[in-house]
Amino acid sequence: MSNPSGDSLRDRLTKATLLLVLIHFLSRLLGFVRDATIAYKFGLSGSVDAYYAAIHVPDILNYLVAGGALSSTFVPLFQEYWQHQREQAAWRFFAVIGSLMLVLVVALVLVFEIWTRPLVLLVYGHGKFTPAQLDLVVRITRIVLPGQICFVVGGLINGVIYSIRGDDKWYVAVPAIGSVIYNLGIIVGGLVLASSLGVEAFAWGGLVGVVLGPFLLVALAARNAGARFHFHWDLRHPGLRRFVVLTLPLMIAVSYSFVDQIIAAVLGVHLPEGSIGALNNAYRLMLVPVGMFGITAATAAIGTLAGLAATRDHAGFRRQIREALGRVGVMVIPVTVLMIVLAEPAVRLVYQRGEFDAAATARVAAVLRWYALGMYAWSANYVLSRGLYSLQDTLTPALLGTITTAVMFPLSWVLMRPMGAEGLALATTIGITLQSVAIFIALRKRLQGLALPAILRSLRRMLLAALAMAAAAWGVQRGLHALPATSVALLAPASGSAVGLAGAVAVALALGSVPAWIAYRARLARLRPGPTPLRVALAAVVGGGVFLGAYRFAGMLPPHLVAALAPASHSAAGALVETVLVAVVSLPVYVWVGRALGEEEVAYLWGKFGGRMARFLKR
Repeated sequence: MSNPSGDSLRDRLTKATLLLVLIHFLSRLLGFVRDATIAYKFGLSGSVDAYYAAIHVPDILNYLVAGGALSSTFVPLFQEYWQHQREQAAWRFFAVIGSLMLVLVVALVLVFEIWTRPLVLLVYGHGKFTPAQLDLVVRITRIVLPGQICFVVGGLINGVIYSIRGDDKWYVAVPAIGSVIYNLGIIVGGLVLASSLGVEAFAWGGLVGVVLGPFLLVALAARNAGARFHFHWDLRHPGLRRFVVLTLPLMIAVSYSFVDQIIAAVLGVHLPEGSIGALNNAYRLMLVPVGMFGITAATAAIGTLAGLAATRDHAGFRRQIREALGRVGVMVIPVTVLMIVLAEPAVRLVYQRGEFDAAATARVAAVLRWYALGMYAWSANYVLSRGLYSLQDTLTPALLGTITTAVMFPLSWVLMRPMGAEGLALATTIGITLQSVAIFIALRKRLQGLALPAILRSLRRMLLAALAMAAAAWGVQRGLHALPATSVALLAPASGSAVGLAGAVAVALALGSVPAWIAYRARLARLRPGPTPLRVALAAVVGGGVFLGAYRFAGMLPPHLVAALAPASHSAAGALVETVLVAVVSLPVYVWVGRALGEEEVAYLWGKFGGRMARFLKR
């Protein structure tokens, strides 16, 4: 893979990670819009429990064919062919594996479609749903099952993209863009068809979205990158036997990272109505930073790790694992603090509307805090497991996942009895933490060292910075809630207070100064080089116009609308203000303390981010 930009490997992976973070953020944001739309239409009703229960059933099919890890097992083998300049052999290997997986997943989908009702009863048991809810679960399951064909085949195509264009951040980002399209399909389908089809509308929208995004988009991108595919059935291909050896453990083992939500759904039917929906909403909210930082770091590095493994560069492999864990920690740990402190306003901002009331917000926020404690473990698990996969070792993570699941299922039951849904969330956090530690130990043994003292020192510095950040975040939050909404209403110019008038002038000046400066620095065709007085006049006109418009708009705001911005008002606007102010004040504390403690990854990553922002603002 070429590197025309001349950037170092660390710089390229960092840029790819940051781009993926941005796209994953958009995808997760749309995921929240999707879940918020479902919550708005149906709240935490039994139909929502049926919907979420149904969409977990096809995960079993995906799990049986190791769909979630296909690219991770495929890439190391494909890279062996590619690294040794045997492109024709690499494409033949891709054709053989793609043909086999296509036939296998289509056959399984047909079997699942025929036996959907017995399968649902096997997973959730008899008497857990009313007859109407059971019928709804079966219908939705049958709608979403064909989408697994697109997920599995698309996941294999992703592996091709990571292998041949893993140094191009835009190609690496294509699968994440596919997820954006998938979420858009669910949202549009629900908004357009919910009035006539009920909650099933979201399933139909998702089916259309998965065809357009995770399958069609990545297939077109792979073809543009030079990928070649034709149906080729050859069960005697030597690469197929190696692929089966690597993939079989993932098919027959029980990985906790795949089945944790199935466990929560199965046990959640013993809890009060709405518990499965609360667990699902909190889990999806927790997965936002995990997807943005953990999955993106692993995705950006997978092609590089497979290449280093193929060339047996273990020193470089160890360095990439350490740097990936550092990138994950720097980004995930401060977000963990924010997620715990801002659990309730975050849930209120995303979900609380329509049938989703304040009581539902409190339920989901309580579950979210326990899930949030495991965000670093989830993120690190993605990086570490991909490390073992790149070394063509799938047996170890499969065995460790099976052991973790065997331990955590009874623990989930035990914690559920006194703690309810919160106990299931805590069990998930304990389970993924144990699994991540076990995989780290196994990878360290396989690589004959992984600089554990250096990793622990770095983690300790990040945790100390996080404690300082938590104190700042908690202090800001307490101060905001101590300010009553009636006092915030005085900030409205319409209230007639001096504070309101001064605030309106200050805001209008701030808003007007930005376009004024842009206009002053603008190099318009007719003004270049242009006389300075003309540029000053242009800046005055633009800035003055924005100032007058902003001041006039502020004067029209009624006091009760401004009062809604107070966090103490428990409104969505207040939740947004609280989230932004707490994050803006506390995040610099984390960066400052981390740099003061000598944490190199904090200085590097935030330095890159700050430098890019400075160049953007300068332009």
